[in-house]
Amino acid sequence: MALNVLVNQVGYERNGPKRFVARSDENLGPSARFEVTDATGRTLFEGGAERVDRAAAGPCHYVGRFGAFRHTGGDFQIRFEAGNEVATSYRFGVGTSILWQLTKPLVLQFIHEARATRTNYRGPGPWKAPGILDEDGRFYDVGGGWFDRGLMGSSSLPQATRALGALTLAHGRDGRDPQVQAEMCWGGEWLKRLLIQYPSSGRIAAGVDAEGRLRLLGPGGLDSGPEPEMGLLAGFLCAKLSEALADTGLLRRGERFWEEYNTGHSAAGPGPAAGPPTDQQAAAMLMSDIALHVATLEPRYLAAAERRVERLLGKADEAHAMPDGSQAGGRFRRWETPGVSLPAAALAEFAASVPEHPHTPRAKEAVGAFLDARVEAARADPFGLTPPAAGVAPGEVAMRRAEEAWLALAARRVTSRNEYVELATDALNWLLGLNPSNTCLLEGAGSRTGGRGASGKAPAPQGALVSPEAPADIPGIGAVGAYLAAVALV
Repeated sequence: MALNVLVNQVGYERNGPKRFVARSDENLGPSARFEVTDATGRTLFEGGAERVDRAAAGPCHYVGRFGAFRHTGGDFQIRFEAGNEVATSYRFGVGTSILWQLTKPLVLQFIHEARATRTNYRGPGPWKAPGILDEDGRFYDVGGGWFDRGLMGSSSLPQATRALGALTLAHGRDGRDPQVQAEMCWGGEWLKRLLIQYPSSGRIAAGVDAEGRLRLLGPGGLDSGPEPEMGLLAGFLCAKLSEALADTGLLRRGERFWEEYNTGHSAAGPGPAAGPPTDQQAAAMLMSDIALHVATLEPRYLAAAERRVERLLGKADEAHAMPDGSQAGGRFRRWETPGVSLPAAALAEFAASVPEHPHTPRAKEAVGAFLDARVEAARADPFGLTPPAAGVAPGEVAMRRAEEAWLALAARRVTSRNEYVELATDALNWLLGLNPSNTCLLEGAGSRTGGRGASGKAPAPQGALVSPEAPADIPGIGAVGAYLAAVALV
């Protein structure tokens, strides 16, 4: 019989929630006991674990919590006993800011080594200097950024957005970290170059394909790549990086970008694919609105933000069309997407940025209602996780879990609801070993990491975040950026 005691193999925050899961092939009874021991085997904490079964068939799960455990160190272990069976976990640590201290250097090293340069390139074909714009046949130097997929593939704004946003959060936590500063400078210079026709135009390059050809962010934030709405965060990134780097050139580019995309259509014309902006697009522009307002105090940005907040709140209660054509009620259902819920994130950013605004109480209420539903959905899961959104690709599962953690912590900043800390902690626990595969998905961080090596491929680089559902996939910059953003808020 297989009995595994699953823990966060890196560690738990001293004053935070702590959970483990024992996974058994057989039913060992309705309850169990556990101990937390140190390196000498001495028992430091005891408690009970309850069986939590999601279905009648399949493995049994026993959940134990030890949030009251306050000892610090790096060599603790769970000893689990149920019936006549005994098993122990991998060792783990407990401390203050433990994930920040132990995993931040790994992910920053990964980000550094993923810089999109000829020297770093390991793709199957020859290096192509970016980027040719087909519409005028000219070459624009948009070199820089980070490879989307490890040390190969192209570089795109939607994936790099996660890294750039995470770096600004990391800088907010530790403004003197030289690694953070260096990567922000690298990313900031690249972001400037993406506005290829500045100052005459605010159109921005959303990505570069394998042949070195540019994709411009088009009407309404549309382009041919995935998650085009993420490109509309460019104004937000320009404002945040401008503040962190004291670079007014970035802020001016952010303003020019906003002038181009504020109405939802590029100045190049709406085109056949253009239409009313989606909730995700409106939310992305809301984040750019409010960041530019904070940076400049210009009323036009706040006025645009107000309109978009009213739009998002007004549409939140509408029925949501399901794939089978039926209408599903449920508040904020339309905000649930395969990617991060930008409406919830944008309203949280609005509330944090203008706490005295008349719209802020309603924005906080909406963010809280959306996260409360996710907390409730996670209660039945032994790992404390919400069901994955429909449409999440196997290779993106780890990135989506990291985004869930980041969003929950961002919501906690404006609502002060501690339930969101537990929701975020459980998502991070899952990434760091508390998952059915008993594997830490952050390469180089835990006791047992497999990554792509488990599928016969070359091991993933240190600091990569690998999805267990697709271990052969090349880990990307987006997942690592989402993880860093969450850890910066812990």
